[in-house]
Amino acid sequence: MRREWGLIRAHLPRLALLALLGVALFNTCVYIGLQSTTAINALLINSAIPVWIMLLAMSFIREPVTGRNLAGVLFSLCGVVYLIVRGELGLLLRLDPNTGDLWILAATLAWAVYSLLLRRWKPAALSPISFLTFTMLVGVALLGALHWSGVTGEAPIIWGRGELISIGYFALFPSLVSFICWNEGVVRVGAPTAGHFIHLMPLFGTLLSVLLLGERVLPYHLVGAALIGTGILVSLKRS
Repeated sequence: MRREWGLIRAHLPRLALLALLGVALFNTCVYIGLQSTTAINALLINSAIPVWIMLLAMSFIREPVTGRNLAGVLFSLCGVVYLIVRGELGLLLRLDPNTGDLWILAATLAWAVYSLLLRRWKPAALSPISFLTFTMLVGVALLGALHWSGVTGEAPIIWGRGELISIGYFALFPSLVSFICWNEGVVRVGAPTAGHFIHLMPLFGTLLSVLLLGERVLPYHLVGAALIGTGILVSLKRS
């Protein structure tokens, strides 16, 4: 990153804002929200990210959104909802919204804006690793400031082996590997197309539950997977 510092400095305000949106605000809002909402609510609201991306792309930055993109996101959104409620659509009427849901909603909006600005604001000459290193450093600094300010409302951490293993996992996979893949994907195909793949998260969660926790595959899993897969295929298919 040292060799590319001149390029980073030339685009410092924009890169810092990307770090604020994608690292600090997104993670802060998610983890605050999860303290007072249910996993089902959080997953349902998180599935709105591709919808946010579509709406913002059409309304503000004029990024191309095709009919296939719109149809695809509707198919996959239906699949996600069906999967999360386990085929019991009546569960949607029994959801209990709370302040945690608003935090999760804010997180989805922050991530959608980050994804849309990423392709436009990341300098093409800046390597993915340097970009990631800078945004992570700035993001961690901002997260630290938020933590010490008390805005997150967290209790003091009691460190143990489990906590260290958990932090190591989150630092390596959700924070490092996923950011590298997502950033590169958005740069290559654009946020509206990349957004569809967010709907794979509940599906992968289901597969891991079957493989690692011994849970059974039920009919609603297959219906949800079929709808999600159809949505992604529709959005990616060339005319």
